[in-house]
Amino acid sequence: MHYGFIERLKQDNAADFDILAWHWYSEMGDITAASDRKIDVIRLLKDRYGKPIWITEINRRDGSKGGMEREQAEYIAGPVAKLAAHPDVEAIFLYELLDEPYFGESGESDYGLVTVEKGSGKWKPADRKPGFGALRKVIAGK
Repeated sequence: MHYGFIERLKQDNAADFDILAWHWYSEMGDITAASDRKIDVIRLLKDRYGKPIWITEINRRDGSKGGMEREQAEYIAGPVAKLAAHPDVEAIFLYELLDEPYFGESGESDYGLVTVEKGSGKWKPADRKPGFGALRKVIAGK
């Protein structure tokens, strides 16, 4: 976990900030028990900086790439829901709403909760993936 940049800003009194934004993806493990279950990243950040924490990017690594739509939905229903209920997490931004198939075969192409298709020369939203419904339930607190 790298927070040296923030430490330096704090040390030099170089910037005043209102929130602390953090990115987290599935391959990084459980954010509340990272580094072989030794570090609660949320607690560490809150204790060290005393600022509201926003998770500004979170998703299953590579989204639903390779037919992993169910796994993406399970990640949203599990770890993302757990963070949404965490008292020190003020906001969560799931990365991202729409697939980006124009990225080709890269993992970047399938993070979306909604597929897109090309019609009449333009990209347009198509079908909702299971992760869309999972996020809707997280937002509703179910």
